[in-house]
Amino acid sequence: MTIPLNKPKPVTLLNRTDPLMRGLVCAAALNEPGSASRNLVRPGLLVGTPAAGGLATDIVADHEPWYNDLGSGYSFVFWHSGITLTSWEALFSIGDGTLAWQRYSTSNYFKNYHNGAGRTMSNFLLSEIADSGMLVCLWSGAEMRAYVNGVEVGNAAMATAPKTDSSISALTIGGSGTVYQFLAFNRALSTGEIQRLYHEPTALFREASFWPPTIAAGSVTHDLVGSTAATVQAEAAIAVKRSVVGSAGAAGSLTSTLKIHRAIAGACAGQASLSASLSIEDASTLAATVSVVSSATAALTVTSSRPEASLSSQMDWLGEALFHGATAVAFHLGTVLTGGWFWTRQDECTAIYRGPSIGQVDFSHMLYVAHGDAREVFLPDYLEHEPNTSYCYVARRFNICGLSERTTTATALLRFNGDGQLVQTMPNRVFGLKTDPIAGRQVRLAWSYCPLDQQAVPEVFRIYTDGGAGPIDFETPIATVPYKGRKYYCCQTADLPEGLHRFAVAAERQGQGETLALSLADCQVQTSDPGGLTLLAAEAIS
Repeated sequence: MTIPLNKPKPVTLLNRTDPLMRGLVCAAALNEPGSASRNLVRPGLLVGTPAAGGLATDIVADHEPWYNDLGSGYSFVFWHSGITLTSWEALFSIGDGTLAWQRYSTSNYFKNYHNGAGRTMSNFLLSEIADSGMLVCLWSGAEMRAYVNGVEVGNAAMATAPKTDSSISALTIGGSGTVYQFLAFNRALSTGEIQRLYHEPTALFREASFWPPTIAAGSVTHDLVGSTAATVQAEAAIAVKRSVVGSAGAAGSLTSTLKIHRAIAGACAGQASLSASLSIEDASTLAATVSVVSSATAALTVTSSRPEASLSSQMDWLGEALFHGATAVAFHLGTVLTGGWFWTRQDECTAIYRGPSIGQVDFSHMLYVAHGDAREVFLPDYLEHEPNTSYCYVARRFNICGLSERTTTATALLRFNGDGQLVQTMPNRVFGLKTDPIAGRQVRLAWSYCPLDQQAVPEVFRIYTDGGAGPIDFETPIATVPYKGRKYYCCQTADLPEGLHRFAVAAERQGQGETLALSLADCQVQTSDPGGLTLLAAEAIS
């Protein structure tokens, strides 16, 4: 028997901890059942014609206060099936003269308006939105820009702000096509944020559950939360592949079978009589109750006792994906859940993590994922750094099976001063500096260098002197010695004038400056030979 129901309605929630939430005024996953989708940020509905995976245009929304919050910048983000526009038709607009991006007459490009002021965007072509993809239309306060699939395709100067005092304006997404997801911000997104949205289209969304379930002959493929009840009699067979929480009850009689492949928590109850069986496969824990007022026949069985602890030997994300599908980490890794059981990867990758120190790195949260063979990783612009704070970044590679390294070999430490500026990393200070005069008027310098806990690897050591007659000249080194690792270094000067010379040795890395902690030593240089040395003396005595 098949019970026909509407398609599952995803209970979609916002991921409010994501940095992209800043300035978000509208977020709508338009794949909800029916002709209306909710704005998950503020009250309001977007209404259109139901279509496969979204809403077909025109999509409209009544006046909302956030339409007047776009005076310093905005970003509108669309995931669409491909959109075509007729002459002067608006791709999107907020009425009452607030703003509009529309086709310029019968041309193949756009003319956009803010509060009655128009600007032609001749480098944003209609062909750019003819195919499915992600479109971003933004205004930075001085310039309009259009991005397709994360790449800028058009721009035009615009100094006039949208209207900010309307009480009747309405939002319209026009053209001919289907929109799957829509976001609006009251600020201009950065290029890095746009590229992140292109690679992570569901970054701001998370699905809590599905209800009502699709019940086909004997199986449910999503989480089931609720109850099955009958006043007189009910017969049902419910098989769930993920998890079930709920109850099955009948006032007269009930025959029911609850079967699950992983875990079950629930109850079966009957007021008069009950015959029920609860079974679980491939799991080790069963939490359930069977209660009746009159009589009951029940059986609880576990067909496999494989320990739940077996998941602890896998990556945490793998266990989460097993029960919840495409989790955030699985999405970061480009991992695909196939048929509920298999994971396939296209390539290896490198994941970036961070924390306040090497011992406090949060390896449960991936900041960014790069190619597996990446030698340099450029972090996205949306990552923020607080003043007077240190950050330890760690890179770990994942293989094609999704298993990660456990080392902290690839580590970088960043420090920021009170102004939020990056503090330059520097090599360590040299130690054990000694000076000895040698033949003629030359001096031999010797020192050691230890790289432990260094902020940067030096490239050279520079030797400075005061010339025996004043302050040390740090503009002109008298010698340069290449860095060759943890070892003992020495250097011999040219002939020097007579006098007391002071020397300074500094480790330096190109482009990052010298260490501020210098090592100093003095040496006396003489031009005349010392007087004769008396080795033996004799005198007459009485």
